[in-house]
Amino acid sequence: GKTSLVEQIRPRLHIDGAMIISCKFDIQEQPMSSFFRAFDEYCHRLLAGEQDRLSDVRASISSALGSMASLLRGPMPCLNEILGVDLPVAEAETNDALPYTIRMFVRAISGPSHPVVVVFDDLHWANETCLGLIKLLVTDPELKSLLFVGCYREEEVPDDHPLRECLGEIIMDAESTKLPVSTICLDPLDKDSINSLLSDALSLSTRLTRPLADALHMKTGGNPMFVRQLMKSLTDERLLTYSA
Repeated sequence: GKTSLVEQIRPRLHIDGAMIISCKFDIQEQPMSSFFRAFDEYCHRLLAGEQDRLSDVRASISSALGSMASLLRGPMPCLNEILGVDLPVAEAETNDALPYTIRMFVRAISGPSHPVVVVFDDLHWANETCLGLIKLLVTDPELKSLLFVGCYREEEVPDDHPLRECLGEIIMDAESTKLPVSTICLDPLDKDSINSLLSDALSLSTRLTRPLADALHMKTGGNPMFVRQLMKSLTDERLLTYSA
């Protein structure tokens, strides 16, 4: 599935020196909480990483944010440790202040010596506030050495979904600014792919797993996540067990 595909590129990105920020959206969360949790986790990993990178990013953040860092102190407590000061908690005085501060923060943490990859997962759950910030970041011409990866389930995004408008605006902006944008569509698993998956998982020949593969395909439509969930359900209910 989409998330598994992103996981496959992680080793290569680490080899190239990139830090990965994973921002996973949830329909039940408060606006912006996914962003803050992801960036705070980045700060936490930065503190545990190489000192040279930490020093470079600390200097960049201090220079870019100045007193504006106080806006991020509450939702991102690890930022205090990076900057080495006890920032006062501040509230945004205007609606634009917080998105602007986050944009400056993202500019500061990415660069040729410390590239960053931001993965937005389950974008179909992102609210309009988050989508607006994503557009602001993705179309920012001043962001360097930074890759955005967005993942969503096509069936969860009807024509009137806010994500459709957001993606359309990003693509239109990309055409005018020459921003490289690529789209990868993942087709559902066919019967043969599900059968190969079952054969590997159960250590059985494809001839023996074919009936179960056909049934899984019929029930799930080839959706990788649904296939995995149904397999787990069959195992939990002991309808699928290993023989002694």
